[in-house]
Amino acid sequence: MLSRCKILIQINLIVLLSIGCNGLNGQEVLQEGFELLEQGQWQKAEFFFQDYLKEDPTNKTARLCLGRAVGLNGNPDEANLIFTELLYDYPQDFEILLNRAESEMWRQNFESALIEYKQLLNRESNNPVALLGRSNAFAALKKKRQAYLSINQARELTNEDPILSVSHKYIHLAYADSLQKAGDLDISLKIFKALDARFNDDVDVVKNLATASLIRNDAASASVYYHRVLKLDSLDVQALLGASYSDLLLNRSKENLLYARKAYANINNYDAAYENQIKINLIDALAFNKMWDEHGELLSEFLQNQPNDFNLRLAQSRSYVWQGHFEKGIKGYTELLDDYPEETNLYLSIADAYMASGLSKEAKNFTHRARQVDSLNFDAIKMELKINRERNLKIYGDFSRSEDSGDITKQIASLEVHSAKINNTHFFAKLKSLTTDELIGLSSQKYNGALGLSSNIGFKHKLVGEIGLMRAEVDQIKNPFNRFTYGASLNSRWSPRINTEIFTKKSFHDYTFSLVFSEISMQDYGLNINYNTEGGLGIYGQYLLTDQNDNNTRQLYYVSLYYLFKKQPTLKFGANVHYFKFDFDSENLYFSPDSYQNIESFIQFENLNITRHRWRYNIFASVGRQQIDAQSSQFTRRLELELGYVGKNERGLFFYFRSSNAAQSTVSGFSFNQFGLRFKG
Repeated sequence: MLSRCKILIQINLIVLLSIGCNGLNGQEVLQEGFELLEQGQWQKAEFFFQDYLKEDPTNKTARLCLGRAVGLNGNPDEANLIFTELLYDYPQDFEILLNRAESEMWRQNFESALIEYKQLLNRESNNPVALLGRSNAFAALKKKRQAYLSINQARELTNEDPILSVSHKYIHLAYADSLQKAGDLDISLKIFKALDARFNDDVDVVKNLATASLIRNDAASASVYYHRVLKLDSLDVQALLGASYSDLLLNRSKENLLYARKAYANINNYDAAYENQIKINLIDALAFNKMWDEHGELLSEFLQNQPNDFNLRLAQSRSYVWQGHFEKGIKGYTELLDDYPEETNLYLSIADAYMASGLSKEAKNFTHRARQVDSLNFDAIKMELKINRERNLKIYGDFSRSEDSGDITKQIASLEVHSAKINNTHFFAKLKSLTTDELIGLSSQKYNGALGLSSNIGFKHKLVGEIGLMRAEVDQIKNPFNRFTYGASLNSRWSPRINTEIFTKKSFHDYTFSLVFSEISMQDYGLNINYNTEGGLGIYGQYLLTDQNDNNTRQLYYVSLYYLFKKQPTLKFGANVHYFKFDFDSENLYFSPDSYQNIESFIQFENLNITRHRWRYNIFASVGRQQIDAQSSQFTRRLELELGYVGKNERGLFFYFRSSNAAQSTVSGFSFNQFGLRFKG
């Protein structure tokens, strides 16, 4: 920002004063010199006025114009001397004083220039040239608020002056930028928008609006602004990089890569200062699009030419993290820290990697170190807020009502409370009540309570365990009884594309009055595996063995083959195969066929995990066919709809509806419809 204001210091007042030069003395013989000044031909103007003064050495106008020509030709000290000598002959001459103040600006004696402009304004408080000069002096001294107020005062006097408008634009941009850096985001944005209204489609203004939008986490607006710039100049490097980055934030992978490639294709046409930024943007875009082969080749090529470049090494570590190789990525970041201990971005990159691994303790530590280096860094503040949200108490609630074709009505209410994380471990408590009513007039109530913990173990594993108590009441036919329940699981991320979970759980049948009365327990042992490829193909499998205390055993196999067409919002479709069998059929109590199989195709569209979206949704639909024992196959369908609103703190309220006629568990022999309401806070 400031560099542009310094340029204007030399441009704006020069043009204003050269206009003033014509007004001092209108000799036609000097017209050629005036034109040379206005055309910026400083050296020719200097020769012209030197020759003229040989014939007329006391001419005030010629001496004044010579001083400007000399100063603009790169000799500000000599120009200042010429103006000072003029003051001996014309003491307190306002025009000469204005020129000498300007020469102090050329000499970068901004404090002296400011003093002289203030003295001039004491004589003529509304002189627009002096007001403009004072504004530029304030800007050069980084006194941006004073520059802002001064330029506004000048503008009120000469609203349509084109030179004043240019200074007005840059001084307002500088002031808004300083407010933005100080955290006054709303006020700075108002100034940027006011400038946009005044200077329609001005590239500098629109770029600043885009940057302001990114700082406010408004990637959608930033994208709009960058595209406005590209309509004016399709090869503007800042707009191409900004459009690529904002599309990355908006998960527009194709557009992100398109702009990155366009900038790289024209890399030789841009200032060398942008070279590495263009390269790194392309590397990140390839990673975002999971084009790892091309990504790796380009990164290796760039690093071979610049093995010690900070930003390239940073990009290499970042790519490890994006591929899920957190240990490699953090190692790379840490090695960079040895050489660049004051780089805030390094601490935040390490913190972000730890957060992605679920290790909030380490993430908090590195965020704190980032704040020690730069206490006002916005990214550090945002990361701190994100970590604090992870460490806050979380509450989840759910209430639903369902009816099935067997005339069974169920009401379920549940509440979960999760503590803040302590050393990468958090504790939780669960409460759940289930009321079952049957058409024959019988009902049962079941209450579950459990306490548990979830702990991240290194980068790859998470251990979850709980122990609880179940209490059941069977419509006053049987005395209430209590039974212990428990569960444990180990989730492992073996690579960026392979996750597994092994688990065990003890629970009790509860679908009908008779099942609650029977006190049949289920001891589950299971394994889940999920594998996905770079191209979007994935497979999920589950094996479940269930031992029951009625000596029956269930074996369940489930496979889902899917294609992830779009990541965010998620668009996924595929096929599911579901098979299970029991040792013997206990159809009088629960659905337990000798053989059950179901094949279905499905499609899912959802944005439940996109934090920038306030309205969240999930749509899942499937159709298939099922076969129970030797019966004829039957058509099946499932539908799940969910819609909710989530606030900035991720507290939200959701309504959902589920409907199915598929018999896919030991207790779902009936088709059912379920309505529910859930919240999280």
